[in-house]
This record gives sequence, structure tokens and C-alpha cells, in this order.
Amino acid sequence: EEVDDVPVRRETPSKRKRSEEDSATPSKKSRPDILQPESLPTPVDVDEDRYKHFMGLLNKCVFEKNQATELEMSVIKTYLAKTEKKKPFSDAEIDTCIERMSDENKVMRSDDTIFIIV
Repeated sequence: EEVDDVPVRRETPSKRKRSEEDSATPSKKSRPDILQPESLPTPVDVDEDRYKHFMGLLNKCVFEKNQATELEMSVIKTYLAKTEKKKPFSDAEIDTCIERMSDENKVMRSDDTIFIIV
């Protein structure tokens, strides 16, 4: 009988387990059951005058709602549709303006509620 001097390499349990999992389980990136962040609407360009007009209308909306500190998006959209007849704001424009106001710390958005920062 001849004995080799080459050491026998064994897989550690963790390596063996990991390689077995990799072959049976799809990678985390491709698993559809993992929650994906909600895709936000594609931002549109809103010029400075339109943005200022939006802020003015939003301030009037807040004032008419008894100095509300928070408003639902549905209330804001209804108010804008009622008051801006010449060139109504699209949903994408509204979202872009709210996002910009949020970046400027004028409002904070949580789902469909807009909190006015004073």
C-alpha cells in the first residue's frame, strides 16, 4: 500500500451548505418575493414660474383648510383641479413640485399625506 503525502481537502460544512443553497435557491437579486421599492413616477421638468404658481395655490389650499398642517394628496389634487382651469397640473407635475418642496424642507411627504413645514 502506498500513502500519498498530499493532504485530503475537505469542504467545511459552511462551504458545502452555501454551495448547496446556491444551486437550489435563486440569488436574492432575482427573487420576486422580496419587497421592491415602489416605483415613483418619472419626474417632469417644471419651470420656475409654474413651480411658484403651484406653491401659491398650495398655500391658498392650506389657508382655506383652516391653516392645515397636513393635507391628503387627494385634497390637494381636487383643489388644484378646481382652481387651475387654464393650464391644469398633471399628476407628474404635482409629484415633481411636491418632491422639490420636500427637498427644500417646505413639506414632508408620507405616502399620500403632505405635512406642511412652517
